Amino acid sequence: MEDVELFFKRFNRKRTGRIDFGEFASCLDPADPYYAQMLARRGSSDRRLNVYKKDDMFYPATANSFKDLLLTHLKVESSAESLRQHLARNPYFDLNTAYDMVDFSGRGLVTKDEIRLLLERRGYYVSDQEAKSVARKFDFNGDGIISFNEFVNEVRPKSPVRRI
Repeated sequence: MEDVELFFKRFNRKRTGRIDFGEFASCLDPADPYYAQMLARRGSSDRRLNVYKKDDMFYPATANSFKDLLLTHLKVESSAESLRQHLARNPYFDLNTAYDMVDFSGRGLVTKDEIRLLLERRGYYVSDQEAKSVARKFDFNGDGIISFNEFVNEVRPKSPVRRI
């Protein structure tokens, strides 16, 4: 149940208490523009004429793939929460220092390029698209810049059960 709460907190970006269709679709849409465009061009393969009950909308293989996708989302968010908890318990970790470490320009705003630079300086070479994908996880308002508050919201533990 806690994993579902973490998933909900991740994708309920409007903070309405409900995940609307757009928020739900955002967790399924590919982050890579190439695959997103490919998916947008693809037509529906639903050729059924009969009315089916809601939980029988997919062929079994598709339903299993969809279930696996949702379970993967839950596992990823659970792993991220475990890392957040680990950082929160570390007496040497400070959110202000962490943000300043990523903010190479010193403007008080972090961009995808600064995230990529941080990763490259630590030996992890990522593409521009991968850096954008990481930045999107932090950038809740979608303006392309990660503010300190957005950074804190993503790094601080989200689980009230485990929050310190």
